[in-house]
Amino acid sequence: MARYNNVTPRFIKYTMLASLAFILIIASNLVNNITTFTQNDNEQQFAEVSTLQTSIGQQARFSLSDGSRVKLNTNSLVEVSFSKKMRLLTLIKGEASFDVTKDKSRPFMVRVGERSFTALGTIFNIEKKSNKDIELVVTEGRVLISESYQPIDQLVKQQTRLTTERLPGVVIASGEIATIENSAYTANKRMSFEQIQRVLAWQQGMLVFNGQPLDEALTEVSRYTTIKFEIIDSKLTQTKVSGYFKANDIDGLLESLKNNFNVQFEKVNNNIIRLSLSNEKNH
Repeated sequence: MARYNNVTPRFIKYTMLASLAFILIIASNLVNNITTFTQNDNEQQFAEVSTLQTSIGQQARFSLSDGSRVKLNTNSLVEVSFSKKMRLLTLIKGEASFDVTKDKSRPFMVRVGERSFTALGTIFNIEKKSNKDIELVVTEGRVLISESYQPIDQLVKQQTRLTTERLPGVVIASGEIATIENSAYTANKRMSFEQIQRVLAWQQGMLVFNGQPLDEALTEVSRYTTIKFEIIDSKLTQTKVSGYFKANDIDGLLESLKNNFNVQFEKVNNNIIRLSLSNEKNH
């Protein structure tokens, strides 16, 4: 039986993708500002404020001042605010993977909508699907899910003083996935190795489908491009798609659909592609 307690993104590398180069673009719009402020006890401390961002089709990695690392998927935005006592990041949109440097004196928290995700020495991935829908995958360590409206200083005190069992929220362990749908937390579940591969494939510049309906697969593809797909034949929506695809290789995807799924395509303009079954007439 495979074990996932020590699964990390470093471990999840596909030999079949060894020949494919994944270029991580260092975002030019990374903004760093260092400001100082004085507390009531006249103790001066530094705060780091950063904005991490990628455009549609772009993926990038960033190193933070504490040694932690962040990978951003397409069309993502993260705001960073570090102080002497805490490390706070806010995922405004998109998807990000966090490789956290341990520092018990400064908890590492990621806020997404109505939820806060606190690292308990860990590597984890968060996708903000909408303002009310979030997906968390933990590949190393644990993550505490709590309400974002809880004061940060209270969370800091609780993490340093309370045992894991008494922390306010739900703890997600390595190898588990947790989903929040319509702002409501759903039970976390164990992932198979294949599920981990599929969810984290974007970090290798790939998309992995394992029997998803074509319309769902195209929705995922659309995250990485400005091109929109129109399915003319309703039968196509339930066509099951499986395989590995480069995230921004639209031409390769279209050729695969043509050769393997009997799909023909028409490029209406630079932003719209129509799909239909090649053995049926369109009206």
